Amino acid sequence: MYKSAIILLTGMGLVFLFVALIESSFEVKSTVITESETYGKKPLPALSSKDSERLRQQQIILAALVDRCNDFGWKSEDNIASCVKQEAYRDLQIQEQEHKLRLLEQKLASANIQTNKPLFLEILDFYTEESDRKENEQLRRDIMILQNQTRSLQSKQNTQAALNSLYRKGQ
Repeated sequence: MYKSAIILLTGMGLVFLFVALIESSFEVKSTVITESETYGKKPLPALSSKDSERLRQQQIILAALVDRCNDFGWKSEDNIASCVKQEAYRDLQIQEQEHKLRLLEQKLASANIQTNKPLFLEILDFYTEESDRKENEQLRRDIMILQNQTRSLQSKQNTQAALNSLYRKGQ
């Protein structure tokens, strides 16, 4: 027994009307009727390989949507057709949101975020850096003085030890 689902898809300036016949195994056998066939009775241009690939992809998407709706428990043709339209719209919304998210991520990654500090913060930063520099210079001077004192003390101790050594030997 066959069920039918109808869905309109747009692409390449044409409106495609899919009348899909779905077997119980959910294989899609489709007939494509274009706007020009029904209204203008103009001959259809031959489909290029790109167009035929796009048509094949659309058929696969339609089959997946019908399968998804059947998994949701919809059994009647009207319910499945409504479900397919809703699911196609939701999929489209999700794809648009993911695309926008990717664009925002790219913008964020490529943006050189430059924050301009208020003048008073720059002055405070300069003052802090300058006071740190002065403090470091003072610490270096103190360390040099202590090192000189240590050397002088060690020199005095060495001289004293040498003198003590000489006096002991002389006694």
